[in-house]
Formats: sequence, structure tokens, C-alpha cells
Amino acid sequence: MVCVIGLGEIGAAVLRELVLVDGHKKVCGCDIDKEIVSKLKAQGFNVSTEIQKDDIYIITVYTTEQVKEVISKIAHRCHNSKMFPLISIESTTKPGTLEWIKAVKDKAGFDLVLFPHRFNPKDLQHHIFNLDRLLGGFDSESVSRALKFYSKYMPKNLIHTYPIYVVELAKVVENVLRYMEIATAEELDLLLEQKGWDKVSRIALRNAVNTKWNIDLKEARDGIGGKCLSKDMKIFNEFFSNNFLFQIAENVDVIYKRRRAK
Repeated sequence: MVCVIGLGEIGAAVLRELVLVDGHKKVCGCDIDKEIVSKLKAQGFNVSTEIQKDDIYIITVYTTEQVKEVISKIAHRCHNSKMFPLISIESTTKPGTLEWIKAVKDKAGFDLVLFPHRFNPKDLQHHIFNLDRLLGGFDSESVSRALKFYSKYMPKNLIHTYPIYVVELAKVVENVLRYMEIATAEELDLLLEQKGWDKVSRIALRNAVNTKWNIDLKEARDGIGGKCLSKDMKIFNEFFSNNFLFQIAENVDVIYKRRRAK
């Protein structure tokens, strides 16, 4: 039995993909939000507000604190039973969290991997299991078990194994670099506006620049939205507190949004 814990936008999508392969009887879900659980139940999914005893847990909650809370609950179950589950963390975790996770893992006894999501809700070509992803574990047994499991849902050649500490930071850096691309577009847009360029001219400049094969100047639009980019930039700036460029990017986004609001 596989259990997806955290049934927000990402978790619900993972749940649906698993059910397509394994069916409703072998896949369940868990979320503390009763409204989410009620809606998914009405759609025929096996979901509840309590973590059940399962063989594999996929954690897709939002924050590092929630990840730790879920792992603590599973670890408590392991202490009081003979279960030896595989835990796969698809959520983003703050760098440094792995030390705490390893201590709990070694004491409770379970296999664990990081398999960060690269979920893009509006891009079905890069969705859940049809894109390159990173996998890392504390030991070869956990990695082997995870590879066998995920190979049921996606081509094995799309799963790239790296040391678990690399995987943890890579997930944050991916979103930070995306953030920087948009922040660059924001500041350029502000500078051009100050020089008297109208919107049509600014768009024309972007199109002109992007005719070069290795340039992809993003659209500034309404600024950096969504949950993940801002959250991961904050995580990055806390971890690398002495950086300059990335902290400036956060300020650029604030200034740009204020300007758009006016």
C-alpha cells in the first residue's frame, strides 16, 4: 500500500498518477484539511485525515516543519510495530534538515530517500513522472528500493541519483535560479520604464533579445507569484546569509510589485 501525505496541488496530482497505475485499492492519501479529504473522497479516492499503516509513504506537504512532523508520526508507528516502510520526501526541505532526519531514521528504522518534485501544473510535458528527476538516499538499500518503486511509474533513465545532500540543496537552487531570471526581467522592465519606454517597446526589446539561441529573457508580468519560488528564495537566503546578489533579487521583486500596484 502506498500513502501520499499532503494532498494539496502537488500531492493530489501524485495521488492521481499512482491510482492510474495501481488502482484505488493500493493507493491512499492523507491530509489534515477535512475539506480536501471530503472532496477527494467524493471523487472515489481512498483518503483520510489520519496516517495509516502502509509500506510506502510519499510526503508532499508544504513546509520543512510539516515534513518533520509527518516523519515523527511515522517513526512513532515504526517504534510500536514491526513495520519497515520506505519514506520518499518529495517536498522541499531546508538545507540542514537531513541531520535531524537521519537521527530519527537510525533510531526508528525505515528506508528514506529525497525525490523532490519538479511539478509544473500547467505544463503536462513536464508533469509528475514524465521528466528528469533527482533521487538521493542515506544508503544504497533505500535508493534501490526507491528506484524499484518509482520505475513502475516512470522510465528509470529519467531518475538521476546523487548524494542526498546534493539533492536537498539542488531543489532549492533550481527555484532560486528561476527566481533570479524573473527578477532580472523585473528590474530591466523598471529601468526601461524610467527611460520612457512604453509597454509595446519593452515587449519588442524582449522579443529581439530572445532571437539569440542561448538567451531566454523572461516576462516580468505581475512579479514573482506562486508559493515555491518565494519560499525557496527565503530558504536560500537564510542558509547563505552572507550572499549579496540573491538578497538583492528579493528586493527587486518587492520594488517591482509596488510599482505595478501604482
